[in-house]
Amino acid sequence: MTGHDPDSIRTRVAKSLAAAHALEPFNAMISIDDAAALAAAGQLDRAAAAGNAPGALHGVPFTVKDNIAVAGMRFTGGCPVFSEQIAQTSASVVDRLRAAGAVVIGKSNLHELAFGVTSNNATFGAVRNPFDPTRIAGGSSGGAAVSVASGAVPFAIATDTGGSVRIPAALCGVVGLRPSSGRYPGDGVMTLSHTRDTIGVLACDVGQAARVDAAVCGDAAWPALHASGLRLGVLRRPFFDDCEPALIEVVEAALNKLSRANVELIEVDASAIGALDAEIGFIIAAYETAQEWTRVAHDELGIGLPDFIARIASPDVRELFTISAAQFPAMKSQYQDAVSRMPQLRSLYERLLSQQHLDALVYPTTPLCAFPIGDSPMVLLNGREQPIFPTLVRHTSPASVAGVPSVSLPVGRTAPGLPVGLQVEAGFGQDRKLLAVCAMIERLLCAP
Repeated sequence: MTGHDPDSIRTRVAKSLAAAHALEPFNAMISIDDAAALAAAGQLDRAAAAGNAPGALHGVPFTVKDNIAVAGMRFTGGCPVFSEQIAQTSASVVDRLRAAGAVVIGKSNLHELAFGVTSNNATFGAVRNPFDPTRIAGGSSGGAAVSVASGAVPFAIATDTGGSVRIPAALCGVVGLRPSSGRYPGDGVMTLSHTRDTIGVLACDVGQAARVDAAVCGDAAWPALHASGLRLGVLRRPFFDDCEPALIEVVEAALNKLSRANVELIEVDASAIGALDAEIGFIIAAYETAQEWTRVAHDELGIGLPDFIARIASPDVRELFTISAAQFPAMKSQYQDAVSRMPQLRSLYERLLSQQHLDALVYPTTPLCAFPIGDSPMVLLNGREQPIFPTLVRHTSPASVAGVPSVSLPVGRTAPGLPVGLQVEAGFGQDRKLLAVCAMIERLLCAP
């Protein structure tokens, strides 16, 4: 297949569309636009035949989480309130990816309004894990992760508030990138928390994630790294505590392989990071969610927030919105205090990295692997019932609040065949260096 074959991109996109339609049993997609995708592919083929220089993502198909706007396509947020809404304009990130030659094939399923971590959606169905359809894909970007893990597309874009890109990436065995806060444009998104939200990338490998990041930001810098000079901080405390033993076994095996490749592993205590995030993280998300959706309900729907909450279909999301709304009026001073302490969290990251001259920090993306789909708000971990939401975001939330770049890398599977993710993090604004570190780790772990 060559770039000048008039059917090359159209054929590639047609195959991607067929693969996306085949995901129906997994509830990965909310809508697929065959006509628009094939028309875009045809334009790219004609441009190539005319000798126009292709973009960096020429003909690459991708999916878009359905809380990110694509002009002319449904824009549901996974919520029945918006089930027939059509976006009038596209998010800037979508425009930039299209300008680089990428082709949108459809909108992926998600946890309703992106406020959850399982992608168990009451309206569009629970997104099912491609490694075991009885288990969750993770959320809130479960459909995006499945569209990549299945091979339907090489990458997807989604949103991450407290781990919504990285959690499903870990549970579905793909790469998940949350960029530094503010690195990607944030327009055209159904917002939860303006302080914590960002668009991120799910990809088949680090190289694909890096190409997408470069297309969005125009930053293709790629620092040269060598395994023998790589220094990684292993955050054993508190992020290896109370995790699923089978998951830790996979992570330890990956770390041992890196060590044998002459990567220096330095154990670091990050208890202060976990403690500060626990104090301020949820307050910020809850207050800003109530603030934003009070505005949306009034300005766009002409109703009050309680009336909007009553229309939310997923019980867990309705409960989270109800709690946020009830606490909203009295939470302002707590919220202001929490926001004022966010720079402290970023400083803790910077201090850990600088004191030991570390290139990145590593620890498990999640404390457990994908678990069975169900309606209970609890999950069994190490013999104890624990609440699903805070358990799954325990490792991913700190980077969201600090605004530092964070990547989940697939590093293996447990004996039952469930994927495990290793979270890799760097200092604020060090996105390209982080991607280079991840590419090195990926290469070393794939080596025989």
